[in-house]
Amino acid sequence: MADIRPKRGKDKFPEGGPLYLFDKFLADGRIKFWRCDRKGVCKAWIHTADGRVVKRLNDHTHPGDATHIEVQKAVISLIIYMVWLTISCSEFCH
Repeated sequence: MADIRPKRGKDKFPEGGPLYLFDKFLADGRIKFWRCDRKGVCKAWIHTADGRVVKRLNDHTHPGDATHIEVQKAVISLIIYMVWLTISCSEFCH
């Protein structure tokens, strides 16, 4: 599954409905630790290696929202496009 990069810089990982927010790497750098993006409400965690879930910790305490994930992807795509447009215009419009 593809990571989502929000404007604040931390990757998000959609898995089974809710989003997970990147937290840290295991010491060897091969395993990523992700926590539920509703940090104060939910204690669900996953570990991934090469984009695949290898371990799950705790269940979500809230329902998933697939619409929220699609909105996040659309907003990020729009931001990337606007940045590209700004850079392109600054190079060729002056």
